Amino acid sequence: MMIKEIPQRLAWSMLVLAVFVTPLAAQTRKPAGTPARTATKAAATEPAPTFDALLASGTYGVYGEVRGVGQLIRSQGISSLLDPVMKLAAPPKEFQTLVRWLNVNADSLMTSRMMCASWAHRPKLPQFLCAIEFPSAEEAQKFEPRLRTFLPKLLPTPTPEKKESNSAKVTDQPKVVTPEQTGTPAAPPLPYVITHAGSLVLISPTAFKFNDLRPANSKLLAEDQDFRTTRDRFATDPVFVYFDVKTMMKEAEERRRKQQEQFEQERKKVEAEAARRKQTKPEKPEPTTRNADEHFEVTENSATLSTLTTEESTVSETTTELRQTPAETLAFASLSRAFMGGQSKWPDAIGAAISFDNDSYNLRVLLIHPADDQGVILPFLPQLVSGPPLTPAASSVLPADTDVFVTLSLDYSSIHERMVKAFTEQPELAFREAGQIRHDETASSLEPQSPFAAYEKLLGIKLKEELIPLLGNEIALSLRGLNKATEEITGTAASENSATENKEDATKAAAKTSRGPIPLVAIALKDREAVKKLLPRIIESIGLKGAGLLAQTERRENTELVSYANVFAYAFIGDFLVVSTESDAVRQAVDSYLKNETLGSDSKYRNFTRWQPRQVLGQVYMPSGTMDSYGISPRTEVLSEQVQEFVSSLGPVTEPVTYSLSNEGAGPLHELHVPRNVMLLMVAGFTGASQQSSLQGNQIIAQSMLRGIAGAQETYKSTHGKGSFGTLEQLVEAKLISVTLMHGRGYRIDLSVSGANYEATAVPLEYGKTGRMSYFIDATSILRGGDHGGGPATIADQPLQ
Repeated sequence: MMIKEIPQRLAWSMLVLAVFVTPLAAQTRKPAGTPARTATKAAATEPAPTFDALLASGTYGVYGEVRGVGQLIRSQGISSLLDPVMKLAAPPKEFQTLVRWLNVNADSLMTSRMMCASWAHRPKLPQFLCAIEFPSAEEAQKFEPRLRTFLPKLLPTPTPEKKESNSAKVTDQPKVVTPEQTGTPAAPPLPYVITHAGSLVLISPTAFKFNDLRPANSKLLAEDQDFRTTRDRFATDPVFVYFDVKTMMKEAEERRRKQQEQFEQERKKVEAEAARRKQTKPEKPEPTTRNADEHFEVTENSATLSTLTTEESTVSETTTELRQTPAETLAFASLSRAFMGGQSKWPDAIGAAISFDNDSYNLRVLLIHPADDQGVILPFLPQLVSGPPLTPAASSVLPADTDVFVTLSLDYSSIHERMVKAFTEQPELAFREAGQIRHDETASSLEPQSPFAAYEKLLGIKLKEELIPLLGNEIALSLRGLNKATEEITGTAASENSATENKEDATKAAAKTSRGPIPLVAIALKDREAVKKLLPRIIESIGLKGAGLLAQTERRENTELVSYANVFAYAFIGDFLVVSTESDAVRQAVDSYLKNETLGSDSKYRNFTRWQPRQVLGQVYMPSGTMDSYGISPRTEVLSEQVQEFVSSLGPVTEPVTYSLSNEGAGPLHELHVPRNVMLLMVAGFTGASQQSSLQGNQIIAQSMLRGIAGAQETYKSTHGKGSFGTLEQLVEAKLISVTLMHGRGYRIDLSVSGANYEATAVPLEYGKTGRMSYFIDATSILRGGDHGGGPATIADQPLQ
């Protein structure tokens, strides 16, 4: 529950950081009050708060900061993203108003800092708090009236309901007439509070006291070690976000504990009530003839006993099945459970930053782990532990036409230890999975074994003592065959390298290598000769008995390639073991290496990974040509002409997506660089898909409306119309259709009645935006439609199914 809650709340809270007024639009209206609260001012006797000393540590779980608000608004990175949204997505009127107002006031906010905080951890705090810091108190004072004038346009005050006047009581006191008594509605409360204090202008959904934000003798957020580490690391980035994960987890754990206590209390009440009923029950034998209640009780007990018997039988059968499972399957199942199991290792804090270069959007995420979990790369995969920093060398042995390249530095010894620990945390389940105990036995007297025990028995070696010392830290994955252009090259190469000149065989070879994606795995080695002797033994032990008889060896210069009936192949290239499920893939990797056509020799790869540290823990490289394979470039045939025109204006993607993982001492640092064109294509694709979905939805509704009119007309003709059809107004008056039908979503509905016939049409309000198809229906109740460029459909159109 804790893990599910936190990502949902984190994602929702991130919306607060987009613009300082956005979260206020979703606030629930409060009970009636006086509007005077919106003019709250800091007490004159209190010193004006400062931006960096506004919040205490542990006050809010999510903190966001924007530096140079006006500069960010005017930046090319933001304007490029907003351009397709404003032009193509038809955003809500409130959003358009906000964007225009921010652009008008960008000069006033040019050097300002903005802070937004959410996820309050203490009482008496507003759910959200946003603060804008100006260079001086005078500039803040000038900006405040503009904000007060603008917010009512963005967040209009709800219209209060008029109340009936109450009867006044006769008393000797002077009568005081209240708005409620006269029926005059009271002024509704605004859904926000604006506070001006020194150089700060603050916005919150409710009023607050500065002492609640920073209690006496409390440690400032700016003094918190984790906060300072992340904030200093991202000091030059325009957007910074901080998540106090430790406090969030404590809050979630406390909530879970209270729920558990409440559950236990309810359980004890139920047990006490059952015991009381048992004591008051007569001790005389039950009569042969039982009443309904007693019969129900006996039946329930019998059902429970039957259920228990069934469960025992199921457990016995399951255990029997496990014992009958092949040893290889059990071995891999144990390893999988050990790797994926274990408790997630969430960091104490997460810091993130966004920056914009001329040609890319950059995201950086820093995880602050405790000292004993520094190597954990991903919180939900605690067994994946990074090794020492390294200069990636796998790129020097893998082909240059790689479509996706991933490399990692791993600490195999630590991974081995964590997997053993995760496997043995539930020893009874582990033993049952291995078939070592029966369903009616316990594991209390048995010593938990390693999840590698079954696999090591198959191999005849000890992984930790005999295999792990032979391996280096780097492991890399190359995927090929994702890019259509690469597939064509691969297929051609396969045809040229085919052992036979038979055209049919060459075609089969080309088709075989172009079915992608084709994986290539490169594993760094410390002792190449020892691994070469050990590898055939390992291959036979994993289920390929007699594989040695199928092995075919090829030698190209000093490189040896071994394949097993094209089921598995490997080669030793440099200091790496390269393996694949495709013999041709390994063969082409060897050829590329010998020709010096590797990824490491590719100038584009070197240029676009130059921003990364010299030594990293991990790296991802995705060439620009792979984007189409991942669906990043939208399908232009399903987009409107306007979206197609925008996509075409972006031109081809010329830069790859790059990622690096490093550790500067504080914890794992993830950094992703996405080219500007790729990001804009994604936005345009999302906008186009959203637009297409809305357009199709409008068309479906329009069809439904016309069919509804046809049904209403038949009913009207046999009832109110006395043999005649009705107009749209008459159908509404007869309550046969809704009045909202006259204002169809995205379509204009017209209905004309002439004698014993009627014609109804549905035409898109904005052709290409709200719909493309036009529809027609008449007294035959046959719905027809066609694309008339925004014009009406006629009886000449084709019937629709």
